[in-house]
Amino acid sequence: MKKIIFLCFILISLIACSSSFEDKEKSLANPEPKVASFLEKREEVAERNMDFQYVTTITVGAIGDILIHDRVYDRAKVEEGKYDFSPSFQEVAELLHGPDFLMANMESMPGGVELGLSGFPAFNSPHEIVTALQDVGVHMLIGANNHTIDRGLRAVTVL
Repeated sequence: MKKIIFLCFILISLIACSSSFEDKEKSLANPEPKVASFLEKREEVAERNMDFQYVTTITVGAIGDILIHDRVYDRAKVEEGKYDFSPSFQEVAELLHGPDFLMANMESMPGGVELGLSGFPAFNSPHEIVTALQDVGVHMLIGANNHTIDRGLRAVTVL
């Protein structure tokens, strides 16, 4: 699941960056007429005596930074090598479930205890932080930041 979230992020990034300069030049050289405003379209539908209208909305949210210092994962420790971060999100869980799609900036990579947990300056977090974020409604983790390779590429690929 974690790899799927990461791959979805990469795919969305590639799609967003895929428009070509040629297409932009063509659209500037031959501008198409502007699309009628929402109100004009609504009037057109009413004139055709259509009794229905569909409006689709989506709410996108973003949170950050998820930066797990050693005192944070020490408080989340439930037994040797096991962590529970859910209490850390109790006060904001209802808010986090609000958006239809929620992203979180994951400052410290969740490389797990296998790589050795660490705080400042080279962060590495327990894997369980990912599960806790999923449980409170996070759909995608963003891992492109200044702490991504604090503990090397293995911390990124271990998920």
